[in-house]
Amino acid sequence: MFLMIGNGRLARHLCFYFDSLGISYASWHRDTHSQADFLAQANQATRILLAISDKAIEPFILSYPHIPKNKWLHLSGALSIPGIYAAHPLGSFGEKLNPPEWYRDIYFIIEQQSCSDLSLPLSILLPGLPNASAVIRSQDKPYYHSLCVLSNNFSTILFQKLFSGLEKELNIPKEAAYAYLKQTVFNLEKTEQALTGPFARNDQNTIEKNKQALQERQDVFADIYQAFIDLVQKSNLTKIRRDT
Repeated sequence: MFLMIGNGRLARHLCFYFDSLGISYASWHRDTHSQADFLAQANQATRILLAISDKAIEPFILSYPHIPKNKWLHLSGALSIPGIYAAHPLGSFGEKLNPPEWYRDIYFIIEQQSCSDLSLPLSILLPGLPNASAVIRSQDKPYYHSLCVLSNNFSTILFQKLFSGLEKELNIPKEAAYAYLKQTVFNLEKTEQALTGPFARNDQNTIEKNKQALQERQDVFADIYQAFIDLVQKSNLTKIRRDT
């Protein structure tokens, strides 16, 4: 039996997934359960899953020194605690739950803490989950997590800017951009040559007009646009694709 600690988005999504798979688990959160409840459930659990904030994970573990270390499993993508198992679900967990089949596609990224300490496979860490997994070293976790944040959070900010600009500045419903968003994701999935538009064509005239339009509105995203111009130039991304 798993014991899920926490009641945030990740905990709710994973509990829903466990339900869909028929996996036995219990839930505990300090706002709704007592310490006595935790101790009773922890004794019964084969694995204690920590779906709480990074800063709370190690203090929580240290509060219960009598619990064997091999029972704990934290789900942080950035944190590494010597002697504690870690498996990060590489997914984006919003306010709404997803269909059960969506969760099956999530990769779990398992931490290997040293060359001599082989990490356990997902089938032992979280028995019953059919998900694929990969292994990374402890020292690579900060870089791994930075990639996750760059791709998910930053792209979310940019598309939220698109939706807001369409609705508030141009009186266009944000739904008009949904197909654009879906095609962007499709392109990323299907080809390495996913870059389109003026950056793909190396159309400097259009790029400059874009930047000027943002500057004229005193839009803070003008600086971000310039940062991407610099990034593309430094990384030679314009060589990826030059068609329209």
